[in-house]
Amino acid sequence: MVYIFQMYPNYFGETILLIDNLFWYIIYLLKSVIYCYYMQKLIKLVEGENGVLSIKWTKNLEVGIEDIDNQHKELFKRIDDLFNACNAKLGKQEIGHTLDYLCDYVHTHFQNEEQYQRKYNYPEYPMHAKIHEQFLNEVNDLKSEFDKNGPTLGFIIKFNKKVVDWLINHIGKLDKKFGEFVKAQNK
Repeated sequence: MVYIFQMYPNYFGETILLIDNLFWYIIYLLKSVIYCYYMQKLIKLVEGENGVLSIKWTKNLEVGIEDIDNQHKELFKRIDDLFNACNAKLGKQEIGHTLDYLCDYVHTHFQNEEQYQRKYNYPEYPMHAKIHEQFLNEVNDLKSEFDKNGPTLGFIIKFNKKVVDWLINHIGKLDKKFGEFVKAQNK
């Protein structure tokens, strides 16, 4: 066995890395499902065709500003389309389209959202804007990695993890908090 590893070190190294990535991705998905279970009023996981889970928008995520809510809904739809493509073994073909959309989305959406936060004198605007900037940098890093290496399985796993984290932690918590602030201001 050692002899085989010596003959094909890259093949086995890449295979072990792939297995390791899959293991952590499965762990991550399990954590996400458990977390989403507790947040089911916000983010809805539904069983779609062939028993495949898909992520759906719920009204509980609404900020109360139609423009922002529509952008969030479209992001959910695009990520769900990517999940469906991955489940149909078409993730490599779809990831580039989703990444291009995300690159455009973060610029436009963050500008709109921050404009509304300034309009409503949202006290957490500076922190929110920094978080947007961090995610924008992460998306740019993902785009650079994609342009350099293409749609590898490791990249698709990394991309899905980052975006699901964003949906759950940013939209499901921070943007929701901004929405509650806006609703209180409009009373």
